[in-house]
This record gives sequence, C-alpha cells and structure tokens, in this order.
Amino acid sequence: MFENTVCLRFVYHNCNITHFNRQRQNNAIPEEYREKYGIPQHFGLFYAMGWALCVEGVMSASYHVCPSYNNFQFGKCMLAGT
Repeated sequence: MFENTVCLRFVYHNCNITHFNRQRQNNAIPEEYREKYGIPQHFGLFYAMGWALCVEGVMSASYHVCPSYNNFQFGKCMLAGT
C-alpha cells in the first residue's frame, strides 16, 4: 500500500517539472517568434503520462485494499505493458 504513495509523489514531481519547463520555454522565446518559427512544444503528453501513473497508483491501491478478480485486472494490465 505504501508503494502507491511513491507513485503519487512521482506524479506530483512529474507535473511540477513539466509545468516548470513549459513556463521556462514560454518566457525564453518572444511571443512573435513562438508563433512563426520552429516546431511548437506540446507538453500535454507529459501531463498525460503523469496522470496515467496517478490512475495506476489509485487502481493498485484499490486492489491492495480489497483484492478481487476485477481489481486484479488493473494491476495485471500495467505489469504486462512494462
């Protein structure tokens, strides 16, 4: 059960680092250059990965609190993907 808190801390740090990098990049490039030149950076994928890890931690915690066959499928799916 305690390993799920580590998972949630990773989510917190991942979202904070992504937000910091997004703000740093937006402040480093002037507005007129951001829209005209280069490939725009999209940070949505990093936020999605953080929230997927959060959901994995919640589903894993639900299995450890009350194990059943339906809950086991959430943990098994994540283990098969890694």
